[in-house]
Amino acid sequence: MIKKIFVIFLLLFYTTQSNHEVDSLNNLIIKSKNEIQNVDLLNQIGLILADSSIYEGLKFFEKANKLSKQIKYQKGLALSIYNCANVYYKNDYDSLSILFYETALPYFVMKKDTATFAEIYRKLEYINFSKMNYVKAFEYNYKLLEINTKLKLHSKVISNYISIGNLYLYQNKYYLAQEQYFSALKLSTKYKIDSLISDSYGNLGLINNLSRDFVSAEDYFKKALLIDEKFENKKRLIIGLINYGKNQKDKKEDDLALLSFMRAKAISEETKNTEFLNIILQEIGGIKINQLKYKEALIIFQDALTIDLNSNNIFGQCFNYFHLVKVKMLLKSDKLEIKAILDKGLELASKVNDLELYHYAYGITVDYYKWVGNEKEALKYFEMYSSVKDSLTTNSKSKDLGRLEGKYEAEKESNLKQNEIELLKSNEKQNSIITYASIIGFILASLLTYFAYRSYKVQNTANKLILIQKKSIEDTHKELKIKNEEILSSMRYAGHIQSIVLPWEEKIQQALPNHFILFKPKDIVSGDFYWFAETENEIFFALGDCTGHGISGSMLTMIGTMLLEQAVLQNKISKMEDVFTYVNNQFIKSVNSSKKTRDGMELAILKISKDTNTLNYCGVGINLYLTSNNKFVEYKAQKSSIGEDIELFKTHEISLNKSDRIYLFSDGFGDQNNSEGKKFGKSKLKNLIENTSTFNINEQKIQIENEFNLFKQREPQRDDVTLIGIQI
Repeated sequence: MIKKIFVIFLLLFYTTQSNHEVDSLNNLIIKSKNEIQNVDLLNQIGLILADSSIYEGLKFFEKANKLSKQIKYQKGLALSIYNCANVYYKNDYDSLSILFYETALPYFVMKKDTATFAEIYRKLEYINFSKMNYVKAFEYNYKLLEINTKLKLHSKVISNYISIGNLYLYQNKYYLAQEQYFSALKLSTKYKIDSLISDSYGNLGLINNLSRDFVSAEDYFKKALLIDEKFENKKRLIIGLINYGKNQKDKKEDDLALLSFMRAKAISEETKNTEFLNIILQEIGGIKINQLKYKEALIIFQDALTIDLNSNNIFGQCFNYFHLVKVKMLLKSDKLEIKAILDKGLELASKVNDLELYHYAYGITVDYYKWVGNEKEALKYFEMYSSVKDSLTTNSKSKDLGRLEGKYEAEKESNLKQNEIELLKSNEKQNSIITYASIIGFILASLLTYFAYRSYKVQNTANKLILIQKKSIEDTHKELKIKNEEILSSMRYAGHIQSIVLPWEEKIQQALPNHFILFKPKDIVSGDFYWFAETENEIFFALGDCTGHGISGSMLTMIGTMLLEQAVLQNKISKMEDVFTYVNNQFIKSVNSSKKTRDGMELAILKISKDTNTLNYCGVGINLYLTSNNKFVEYKAQKSSIGEDIELFKTHEISLNKSDRIYLFSDGFGDQNNSEGKKFGKSKLKNLIENTSTFNINEQKIQIENEFNLFKQREPQRDDVTLIGIQI
């Protein structure tokens, strides 16, 4: 879904006040006999103290609150609640700030204090946005838009359009988001507000980037950069260059992306703005890895680590240690040296105690143990990785209030409702109306209770029966829900284990830099699998499609992967027909020994000889497709499957030319149906591959996947889908 979005918020700075000022205000309270003035002074003292101590500030707001209620001073009461809300807001206590803002709001609306209630709307919009409560965020944003439009506050109106666009963006409603950004662009251009013109262009660039229209995104990012060049504050230009660089990287134009990141780096160093330097260096390091320039990537990440060590940024140090582990694995450095760096990163991560950092750390650790062949440790850390991942999804933003517990917390909830009522009372007449309304309400409630009791007596027997039936249904539903969650949990864990067994993408990238793998399991786990191995002179690549999908299919993929490992890496079998014979015989022994099952596997194996640049292909059920010299050739597989009695396997030997492309795919793509029940079909898929074979290999994958999604639309996926493309 959403990748990374830079959202810039206005920071509020408060002037630190001296203890002398607090003492002076306290003296005024002691001397004053004017209770209204005392409320205002208590609120002022609370604001001063809250900067250094939340608890001390809140104590004075509480005093102002109590005194305001005693003397029926509505403004003081509203301000004490509003001040509490601001303190909670500033310190990220979201739930409490929402509660207090909504309690104070009616007074400022009633008094038509537009500036204050507009500010409350703005903060409530931001809090709900950050909590992903988009319905409420929309509500407050549109209220703000109405106010700002009425007051002709053009820059704020434009900011509202951008905020509404961001809300649509976070819900993947790109078209609606784009409309809002265009509205912002139109107004900011009309009123010549350069900073907001740049923001509008930047957001339109982001929308197009997420929609994978990298050409349009590039155009918008360039327009934003032209404006950003004018500003003295180079922070905006640095962000613009990062956005432009990320788009070029997604566009697979690493050289242009690198130029952009290098310029951002130079400006950061020139202006001594290190805020984004770590991000820039990580992007540069990532490009160097893509270019297989691992030694240069190593230097970049070492520079990033040095910056973090000098600034004592432990969080950044951790990430850079793990980046170094990744690069050194690609460089095939000394395992003990890499282990020492990994251990250092893990040790620091334990001090930081951040779930997202643990998630990344354990992921790299799993990769390391897979790399050294220690599956037991890899699985151990994978369990920790999965546990942290689950915690990340359930961990709330709420914080322990600590010292705020006690008398203030105990009274807060009971006082809150009364505060809201008192804020809405403007005169004695309103009090009388409320009293009479309460009496009438009591009489009506008594009458309703009487008739309800009579009805209850009549229906009592029937209701008991209904309740018994309802409880039985609820218990069954609850049991089914628990069972379903247990099954889903098991499937998720099986999916995690299966992902460990699949080949490491960086290893494939190193051997075959121009390739793509379109892998879309129908369920959480897949009955399709792919396998990769490299020896000194040969590269092996296999695609398997096992009987069924989901859990049953995934179990067979494990067996298929294990048998291929045994044949090629352990037993050193090189001839394709011999590899197939071994896999088939062992599969029959381990799975179909009773001959009562019909478990099987369609399988294709490729062997590319580095010395002779030849391809050996052997397949059962999965054909090979080759584009060479503008010709599209299909090599037929044998019409059988692994698990059957097959006497002889046939191998095709093919001479390869530079830029030839090889394709393998399982039957899930062609079997997919649309809303009319029509299948995509094998012939249409072959035509799609042939017609896109002149595209860049990564663009071809995007085009093929887009065609699949466009055809399928809202229809459920019928089967596991895997399609592999390799360019020589």
